[in-house]
Amino acid sequence: MKRIVVEIDNETYTRFAEKVGLDGTTPKTVIWQFVQDLMFTNESAGSDESMYANGWYRRVVWEYRHTYEEMKKRSK
Repeated sequence: MKRIVVEIDNETYTRFAEKVGLDGTTPKTVIWQFVQDLMFTNESAGSDESMYANGWYRRVVWEYRHTYEEMKKRSK
């Protein structure tokens, strides 16, 4: 089992905790479930959830990283 520590400013954490708390869950559970869906493990909530998690990843993480790397190459 691995532990991940994420630093989030107090205001953002409070808003996140309040938002997920309204649905009766915790920030830890939401992040854990997202990882399960992203990796489509046996703990995933299903194929649709996995599809949406991977769609988010491609749009936000993958595209940002590749756009940033392209910008660095062009600035040289």
